[in-house]
Amino acid sequence: MATSHWTMEDQKSNQPKQQQQSLESEFVENTSFHGINRIGDPDKPVWLRCLWVLAVGACLGTCSWQIVLRFQEYFSYNVNTQVEVIYQSPLPFPAVTICNFNRYVKNNRSIEVRKEIFKMGIILSD
Repeated sequence: MATSHWTMEDQKSNQPKQQQQSLESEFVENTSFHGINRIGDPDKPVWLRCLWVLAVGACLGTCSWQIVLRFQEYFSYNVNTQVEVIYQSPLPFPAVTICNFNRYVKNNRSIEVRKEIFKMGIILSD
């Protein structure tokens, strides 16, 4: 009679490995990452799975390449500026209005400032 040399400890050491494989196969079967489920499907022929590896790798490479290009272009800080100077000869003097929003306090300083501005307006309008 052949006796088994397996102990309970041997069975326990194999359990995490089996659990790891079942987690990986569950991920491959249920992932929404397109193409991975076709790569990990053991029912597919090897050549088809290799084709899917190439297709997914090419797509990831292209995506990474585009992301790098976009970051390089963004961080190059290119600025396009076009300036056109147009000269106009007679420019009218702009109207200037200074308003005191404090309606309650009138001191001598504000009255003096108003008089000076009034005088400047008369001088400039001549």
